[in-house]
Amino acid sequence: MRAVFTSDLHGIADLYGQLGELARDESADAVLIGGDMFPAGWSTDQDAFFKGFMEPWLEDLGVPVLAVMGNNDRREFEHLLHDSQYIEHVHMQHVDLFGHNVFGYAHVDITPFDVKDWEKFDNETRTNPWDRLEGVVSFPERKNIRFDPTDRSDTIEKDLAGVIDRIDAPNTLFLFHAPPYGTHCDMSDRGHIGSMAIRDFIRLVQPPITLHGHIHDAPYISEKWFTKTGRTISVNAGMRPDRLHAVVIDTDEGIMAHTIFDGFAEFEL
Repeated sequence: MRAVFTSDLHGIADLYGQLGELARDESADAVLIGGDMFPAGWSTDQDAFFKGFMEPWLEDLGVPVLAVMGNNDRREFEHLLHDSQYIEHVHMQHVDLFGHNVFGYAHVDITPFDVKDWEKFDNETRTNPWDRLEGVVSFPERKNIRFDPTDRSDTIEKDLAGVIDRIDAPNTLFLFHAPPYGTHCDMSDRGHIGSMAIRDFIRLVQPPITLHGHIHDAPYISEKWFTKTGRTISVNAGMRPDRLHAVVIDTDEGIMAHTIFDGFAEFEL
């Protein structure tokens, strides 16, 4: 299988155009998108973007597209992905892609932003000084919320612990929005800001490949677009709005290559 992975397109039509060209040039069998597909912000019409631009683009692309939503993608429009025949939202879903297992997970740790649809506490103890506990969710209805730091009944860590019992995790390709904490994939101007729960999950399970987004500048700050944890290759392609950042994955050859940064990542399925 030959696949193209990217993330954080944020509704920029030119980046989608570049992604389509790359998929065709590489004769890709599939495209994987790691979240933040829609224009960001409450004032944007994400419904109109999907129906008017993205779904026709997906139809023209003509290959399977697996995706997770990101923290800027409002959950009130998740149904658009479920209803579409051209894209599959794989959040908490285990699917077969040309004989390869793929599992998706959209949630991120608490952010400084106000859209809270895809946010949870990371684990039972972690709290960051930049956490914005107040915000708005769009689903099942739009309302203001506030996370209670003393209530850790629903965390990323608990979600992923349940995944281990459901699927053959060591032989699954994982599509996350958040990157693992303390790696090349989560570096920002605030230091490491990825998910500790995702990091611990990778250390425990050792899947062959994990794909991530969310922290756009990580490969520029760390000067690495992938990191290795045991046998696991974790990728954050990064993103800047003028040029598509993507990774081409060849599962037959066991290699990945970035469209901008040098070097190959080797993996074993």
